[in-house]
Parts: sequence; C-alpha cells; structure tokens
Amino acid sequence: MRRVGLPAVAVAALLCGTAPGAAETPPPADSAVIEVTVTAIVSVAPDFATVLLTVVTMDETSVSATLRNEREVARLVAFAIASGANAADVTADHVRMAPHRPPPVPGAAGASPAAPAGADGYDAMTNLRVRWTDLSKAAAFAGGAPMNGATRVSTAYGVVDEAIAADAARQAAFDVARRKAEKLAAIAGLKLGHVVRITAPARGPISALPTPPMPRPGEPLADDVVRVPSDAPKGARTTEVRSSIEVAWSAR
Repeated sequence: MRRVGLPAVAVAALLCGTAPGAAETPPPADSAVIEVTVTAIVSVAPDFATVLLTVVTMDETSVSATLRNEREVARLVAFAIASGANAADVTADHVRMAPHRPPPVPGAAGASPAAPAGADGYDAMTNLRVRWTDLSKAAAFAGGAPMNGATRVSTAYGVVDEAIAADAARQAAFDVARRKAEKLAAIAGLKLGHVVRITAPARGPISALPTPPMPRPGEPLADDVVRVPSDAPKGARTTEVRSSIEVAWSAR
C-alpha cells in the first residue's frame, strides 16, 4: 500500500479512477479521526459466460481410465464446437488420477471395508472451460453437456469492461461512508472535517475473484454494504461488480 499527500481537489479524482491503492493527508493535531469501510454492489447485464465442466471416468487400471476420460473429453469438446463455440475458447486441464473409492455402505459404521486388491480401480478427472459471448448458446450447451460426457456443470457470468460499474460502485460507497461518518461524528458531539485517507483495495475480473456470499436483491443489507439500483430490465440475468473503499475523516 502506497500513501502520498492528498490535496482536497484530488479526492474526487481518486474516486473516479480505477487504480487501487491509498492516499493520505495528515489530520490536524487536535482532531479525532473517524474511519469507515463500505462495500457497494452494482448489478449489470453480463456480456460473456464461462461454462465450467468436469469429466470423471472410472476403470480398472489407470491407463484404461485415462483412455476413457480422453474419449469423453473429446466428445464434450466436439459438442461444444457443434454448439457454436470457437475452438480457441475451449480449454482443458491435464487429466488427474486417483484411486477409486467405493461409497460408504449404508448403515455401516466408519469407512466401508476395503475391496479386494485391484477391484476398486482408478478415477480419471479433467476440468474444462468453455467461454461464450452468446449467452443463449451458453445456456443450451450447459443443458446438453451432461448427456455429452460432462459429470459436473456450472456457469459463471461476467462483463468485459467493469470500469463504468466500478466507478458507480465507488461513488455509492463513498456517499454511504460519508453519511455514516457524519452520524458517528454527531454521536460523539463532533463535526466531520476533511478526508485524510482513502484506501481502495485492488480489484480483479469478476470471474477471477472469489467473493463471499452477499445478500440477494430484496434482502436486508448491513449498514456497511449498499446495493446500487440496477438499470437492467426486470427479470434479466445480471452479474455483480463490487467495490470497497475505506475512508477516514478528521473530526472536531
């Protein structure tokens, strides 16, 4: 985290920019500091989808399990291409191998008894990703994937350019942070002064960042979380852009 002097006119510029980091100017020596952290959520219409797939095959030997897995992966990739995916948008990890473990016997205490040597076989597993810009084709592909070799299927949505939504989220977060700071200052019998520090954590693509569960639209939010009203049509699929800021004010 880098901290530099922050002239008053630079506060708005920092909020509108996209570079992460922090800026600070020292508060007057006789003032208190009120610090608030707020997260804002903006719902936007996604413009791409990534279908995440897992292919698991089991056979008596590691070689035969791998060969079965390769055939199922090839069948799934062919289905993706036939569904309209570009070959460059289909990626697959290397196959992973593990001893096959039979499921626990119902009613048995602890783990199920070991089967005779060599009877359990091996599991071969491959993860694939297929990126789509046509969301209707993505949905159709995801629906048909289990019948074409996929063992597990899930879909993640995102937007190519988050800048506009991220700026709206930062502005909303700052506005809520100021209101909360003003209330805290009033409780303490103080008057809110100028901003002395703004910290904006680093952000990454929606699809690449693990995020904690957040309330769904209509559910109550904590006072340090704000949801920006979406301009997407009612009932349309949306994805979320989230921005958090930490702001500190001087108070006397």
